[in-house]
Amino acid sequence: MDRIQEVKNGLVLQVATEKGAFRQEVRETRERWAVQAPIKLPPEDPALLYPERLRRAETEGSEAYVYDSHNWDRDIERLSLWLAVPGLDRYRDVVDWRPFMAALVLFQPPLGTLQEFAAFGGIIRRTPEDGEGTITDFDPMLVAPLVWNLPHPYAVEGACRHYYETLLQKINERFLKPRGLDIWDLRAAVLEDGSLEGDLQQRIEQIPRDIYVEVPEEPSADELRKAAELAASRRKEAGAPEEPSVKVSNTLLIKVELAYRRYCLNEGYLDVAERYRPNVGSAETFKAYALAGRAYLPTDG
Repeated sequence: MDRIQEVKNGLVLQVATEKGAFRQEVRETRERWAVQAPIKLPPEDPALLYPERLRRAETEGSEAYVYDSHNWDRDIERLSLWLAVPGLDRYRDVVDWRPFMAALVLFQPPLGTLQEFAAFGGIIRRTPEDGEGTITDFDPMLVAPLVWNLPHPYAVEGACRHYYETLLQKINERFLKPRGLDIWDLRAAVLEDGSLEGDLQQRIEQIPRDIYVEVPEEPSADELRKAAELAASRRKEAGAPEEPSVKVSNTLLIKVELAYRRYCLNEGYLDVAERYRPNVGSAETFKAYALAGRAYLPTDG
């Protein structure tokens, strides 16, 4: 469960500090739904985790309501795609991320209470109604292995491209050509100004990057050890991240909170000692943590 909480921490930090690709996705979702997210912790009542136009009683049951409700659910589910990283992608299926993702869209995490926001809703298992099977207290699917056997990303990309090209071809043959249209001409017209492909490239560049090391098909223990050492050295060479990671410890959340409290609210150690005990046990630790977290604060913070 600690890994899931670290993911929640990381997503909250990206939204709160206005840094990272996930923050951009949340911003665009807010714009689509005209959400002016207040800086506050989300309410415990899940009925309030909907945009204003879906909470208007007079619209419930109408065709527009059904359409908007479907689009809202789709947008919230789409945010969960940011969990598609090795060791975490499985959590999209066994954990219900919808209340947490909705809270991130509807409310802006306060920099002084990041831990409370990240803890919102706990870690909710999907019920049998949401998916197949039941979730027990001990689920081996929640234990991420150290070694994964994954298809090569280029092969996956090629298979997906083939699928969509074939799909377009069949749509063209069955529905468009009989009407005197050609999907490839329509496609060329849409892509003519290059803005759509430019947007795709920008999104690809924003996707969080992980370090991958290739090893032989049947590696020896020594080769695996060297691969792990190489990955560790590459991570050290990268230095401090320019933006929050996908996974973030509670300690980093505390550092950012303390930076906000010290540099933005002018609070001192005695003001925060009770809240952060035992993690921060001295004025020296308070100053060191605040200084380390300062780099994550928004530029206008």
